[in-house]
Amino acid sequence: PLLGKGGSIEFLVHIRTDKEFVFKTENIIDEALKDAKELNSKHLDSF
Repeated sequence: PLLGKGGSIEFLVHIRTDKEFVFKTENIIDEALKDAKELNSKHLDSF
């Protein structure tokens, strides 16, 4: 590895945390979309 042992370990940790962050972000977006759909349908029903 170009960065030496410490650098490569740090690099792997960064990749792992990035994946978790992306996964969490996708979940948050999914939840927000579900909420928005529910709000829309309730709003339409009230008319």
